[in-house]
Amino acid sequence: TSLTPAAPEGQIVSTRAGLYYINRGQAAGIKVGQKFSVHHVVDEIKDADGRLLDKVIEETGVLEVTQVLSQSAVCKLVSGKAAVNDTVK
Repeated sequence: TSLTPAAPEGQIVSTRAGLYYINRGQAAGIKVGQKFSVHHVVDEIKDADGRLLDKVIEETGVLEVTQVLSQSAVCKLVSGKAAVNDTVK
């Protein structure tokens, strides 16, 4: 049985004209047609001193890579919604 390595986690860094730009590209092994689930932080849990203990994360959509650059990639939204600073996995 062969295992496929998990896609590297990244972040949506920009959006323009209906396209989404992520901070992972050819150097991270990203390929055209690869799909990422989009995750949005909906709440943060902090202790009494204000230290971040955990984040509540919700899956909000799916992106598909349409173009790969050296350090970034261009994606289209396949389903759901996505926004700048959301995480992609």
